[in-house]
Amino acid sequence: MQENNPIRIVMAMPGTGGPSAAPLVQALNDGGIETFTGPLNTVEQVVEAAIEKNADAVCISSVQGEHHTLFARTIELLRERGADRVTVFGGGVIPLSDVPALKELGVAQVFTAGTVLPSVARWVHENVKPGAGAK
Repeated sequence: MQENNPIRIVMAMPGTGGPSAAPLVQALNDGGIETFTGPLNTVEQVVEAAIEKNADAVCISSVQGEHHTLFARTIELLRERGADRVTVFGGGVIPLSDVPALKELGVAQVFTAGTVLPSVARWVHENVKPGAGAK
């Protein structure tokens, strides 16, 4: 774990509500990853939080079939704001058949239902550079 320069992630479930992402947030925090949550109900709020927090990554959790729109808009807004260094990943209730299209959009990784949560923290440490940040 990088104590001097921890990885910073904005974790959000924009769009319509769903089950809590608290178990994933806890797994990331347990893995030494600084995780920001909050009332992030829109993609615009997620991107603004990523920039304000100088986040290295954005994790989108989608549970109601909105994943194509949520990921595409997040990536688009990050690029528009000059924050395209921010790694975008996520998961939720996403059919395996949708994963290739999401990766083509620029989603770095998609974790589907049943993923063992500590493996997400391991992936983050292996694939997200601390200090890359949105600023």
